Amino acid sequence: MGESSPRAKALIVSIFLAGGIGCGSWQRVGTDITPDAGVVIPELFDPAVVYRRMGLITRDAPFPFVASLNYLAGADQQTTIAAFSMSLENNDLAFKRRDDRWEARYGVEITFRDQRGNIVAQLSDSQTVAVESLRETMRGGETVIYQRFLELPSGTLAMDLQVKELGAAIVSRANRMIDVPDFDRGPSLSSLVPVYGVDVFRSNRELFPGMLLNPRSVVRYGQDTLNLYVEAYGQENARVEIKGFSAENETLVWSDTVAFGLTGTVSSLVVVVPPDSLPVGELRFEAVPVGSADTVRTWALVSFSDNWALSHFDDILSLLRYFATRTALNELRDASLDERAAAWERFWRLSDPDPSTPQNEALDDYFERVKMANQLFQERNKPGWLTDRGEVFLRIGPPDETFEPFPDPGSPVRIIRWIYTPLRVVLIFEDQTGFDEFRLSEESRDDMFRVMSRSRGNR
Repeated sequence: MGESSPRAKALIVSIFLAGGIGCGSWQRVGTDITPDAGVVIPELFDPAVVYRRMGLITRDAPFPFVASLNYLAGADQQTTIAAFSMSLENNDLAFKRRDDRWEARYGVEITFRDQRGNIVAQLSDSQTVAVESLRETMRGGETVIYQRFLELPSGTLAMDLQVKELGAAIVSRANRMIDVPDFDRGPSLSSLVPVYGVDVFRSNRELFPGMLLNPRSVVRYGQDTLNLYVEAYGQENARVEIKGFSAENETLVWSDTVAFGLTGTVSSLVVVVPPDSLPVGELRFEAVPVGSADTVRTWALVSFSDNWALSHFDDILSLLRYFATRTALNELRDASLDERAAAWERFWRLSDPDPSTPQNEALDDYFERVKMANQLFQERNKPGWLTDRGEVFLRIGPPDETFEPFPDPGSPVRIIRWIYTPLRVVLIFEDQTGFDEFRLSEESRDDMFRVMSRSRGNR
């Protein structure tokens, strides 16, 4: 059994990534952008949809995880190295207090079978994640990485993956058919492997790589460098052209040609794609040796945070209408394509209440409210966050008390009052249709903006 560690190991690793939940809050201020009732962003709260589209292995219940498989040439002609990596979130683990820290345990079982049903490789492992405080147990986003390098025969195999929350009898399972490449007969390049870092570059096939894999292939827009590890086999001074395309419209967004040099039977390097070269969204990267037809591909997601899977710039601007000032949104909207990454990085920095963590706690809190508003206030033709109650919920938060007077038998109008005691305001919503479509009264809308104006003055 292993325990969480701050650095990668050669064969197996369970990593706890830095992060945190802050207590601060960025003051939300108003904008008079008119909501578009047709805007619905379901992928924000279901990133598994995006990960599946990228070819990753993922389950969102009962024990969520995201996993990936990549391939490198093995030590001999009979084997291929499969780089398996998996991402978990702390807030999906069941932590228990152990002496002066909190611990959670999970298990991983992987079985590979050939086309006759024979087991050709198997892994059964358990890991312990330990943190120092209760606050750390509630972190979202990618916080734990598990990885293992396995030796497999080439060919078509059936993979069965089980991820368990130990002690709670909770299991998520995924099955997939995989094609393991034979590097002695086919590709002259390894997989194009998303990594966080590499400390052992292979120069011969007997070595195992030392690297920390990026299971979700996610980088934060305007902030993170995308690192892609690749190996070349049987070539001296090989040169490889790397191209990145937008999955949305197949536009070429980045390209470079890299030279491996002469390093032995295996040449390896990391392709570095800087943040200012990456547009937001799903990207497809291809590596092709100069003078060869061999092509390897991988996917990357450039998103606004590890915690939400928004992949379009216009989507984020629409969703931020109740979070940011009109001036701040216009600065983002008016930025040219070349300026967008820097503009977003500046917006992130100014709105982040705790710069010591990789998360923006104010934005995370806001999007949690969007999720809650969609659940609580949905109307016939509107998602909950775009209703009047959703707008108030997002602008100034949940009420301290709600009150619905007994309806007048002679009137079809229903009324709900939201009472904000510390703010000394009562807001009134009226349903005049009988279809639970509550509209904020004009007087209450004026009161809401006065409350927001007072809040800005107290910052």
